[in-house]
Amino acid sequence: MFREGFIKGLCHGNNADPKILKETGFNWLRWGFQDPFNPDGSFSEGYFRNKEKLIRSRESGFKVMMITPNPGRYVKLGIDPSTAEGLQQVEDLTAKIAGDLAGLVDGWQIANEMNVYFFRAPLNFDQSIDFIAAGLRGVRKVDKETLLGFNMSEFSASSEYMTRILLKHKHLFNYMGYDGYYGTWIKGTPQDYINTLDRIYDITGLPIIIQEFGFASEGGIIEPGDYDRYVQTLGFANFDDAKARCEEFLELIPKRMSEMIKTSPVEDWPDNIWLLESHLVKKWTGGSSHLPHTAAGQAQFYEELLPMLAKHEHLLGAFIFSWQDENECFFCHEEECPCETAWGLNDNQGNPKPAYRVVQKYFTM
Repeated sequence: MFREGFIKGLCHGNNADPKILKETGFNWLRWGFQDPFNPDGSFSEGYFRNKEKLIRSRESGFKVMMITPNPGRYVKLGIDPSTAEGLQQVEDLTAKIAGDLAGLVDGWQIANEMNVYFFRAPLNFDQSIDFIAAGLRGVRKVDKETLLGFNMSEFSASSEYMTRILLKHKHLFNYMGYDGYYGTWIKGTPQDYINTLDRIYDITGLPIIIQEFGFASEGGIIEPGDYDRYVQTLGFANFDDAKARCEEFLELIPKRMSEMIKTSPVEDWPDNIWLLESHLVKKWTGGSSHLPHTAAGQAQFYEELLPMLAKHEHLLGAFIFSWQDENECFFCHEEECPCETAWGLNDNQGNPKPAYRVVQKYFTM
């Protein structure tokens, strides 16, 4: 089914049994370091723990795609990545990681989904472009050949804007990364993946790696008026009223969500609170014309999409998100939120869902 060398990858599977991952057909793993540095720029204890995981993954026969830190990780170190001095520090520290992991990493992804504010915070689009370029330069200082690129979410208008500008650095990177969640985060079907891959190749002329894709097995679809009804429970007339009284609104929603919005400029708060919609309403902003968010619908998603991906001539590979369901949403920390809890091929007890068998069928074919 899949040609030799195709990346049959998994996101967030580094704690799973390597033998089972191999039996499922996976040959690559993808993850990143949360906080690789101490304030003085030395490697943290967490870095060395993750390096050991990386070594064990290699010893188990997997290749590894490594993600470099997002801007917020540098801000925690007292580095301002919006300045020339800060960007030089980003470049130098990225080179330090890439140099230390030389021979252990098979592909690099610079940061993650920088067109999405939650990931690029506190930078704006143009500052994020410079941040990605600094990371690319850092890796290439010490590694001239390895797979290197960056990823964009859904390849929206912002994704295309950033990518077109970054093409001036095309001499540094050799693949284009794409994260797609058609039918869940945005409306669409498996065919839309193929249309988007074609569009990305037309723009970049580069081979593509899908760094994340999947389909959630739980959750309804947001309907007109859902967000208004939610803000009404907080005492607002409708969403426009909540925007107009944004500071008050942010004091009434879960702290984790309000803190993220508050990292953006105050004038952007009214617009950015839309980004919380799925987490507050506990429904998906997208949807599929024929695939429900059930275990059966998730399995059918992979049944339709994987053969299509195998045939795409410009696709180097794809990483499935994810191995196992979570007990709570990592963003809002609420158990009933479907946004980050139901993507797994296995349920939260480790029992295979129907999608597992579908992926295993095609990845071992």
